[in-house]
Amino acid sequence: MKKLLALTAVAVMFGAPASYAMEKGGHEGHHPKGGMMFEKLDLNNDGEITREEFMSFHETKFTEMDADNSGVVSKDEAEAMKAKWKEKMSERRAEHKKAGDHDVEKSADTPAETTAE
Repeated sequence: MKKLLALTAVAVMFGAPASYAMEKGGHEGHHPKGGMMFEKLDLNNDGEITREEFMSFHETKFTEMDADNSGVVSKDEAEAMKAKWKEKMSERRAEHKKAGDHDVEKSADTPAETTAE
């Protein structure tokens, strides 16, 4: 039961931001960063995501959340990861705003576009 709860917490933590981004900036119902997420999951860059690649990525995320290495993610650990993620996203939005990218809902993984005048 604890494992199911922990996996559910991980899914919610990483799924909710994507859902929100789709509402705010997705193109034709697709998350604007979907391609980049695919590349993160496709560990051997063969254009396919195997079950092992998918699980490896999520195991890494689970390990990041399990701060005390207990094998379970507590509510406090999940909240701490959420706070860390929110701060990271806030910093990225500030960087975009400072760079003049007024579409701050864009991910900061994509550099602000500049045009030569």
